Amino acid sequence: MKVARKRKVINTHPSVRHQMASEFHVTYETVSKACKYLTEGEQPDAIRARALELGGKVEFETVWRDE
Repeated sequence: MKVARKRKVINTHPSVRHQMASEFHVTYETVSKACKYLTEGEQPDAIRARALELGGKVEFETVWRDE
């Protein structure tokens, strides 16, 4: 059976994510995972805060999972 769950994400333009990757000296993928709340810690928290400063918007997306 499929179950819908809401997942919090910070949506930003790809150019903003590339900018943040350069600022934090990490990969684009690292920034994307932080913005999707798939990672935890000080650095992902700092990346998320910066994303919001640069105009990112907190939204919720629906994810379907098998249970």
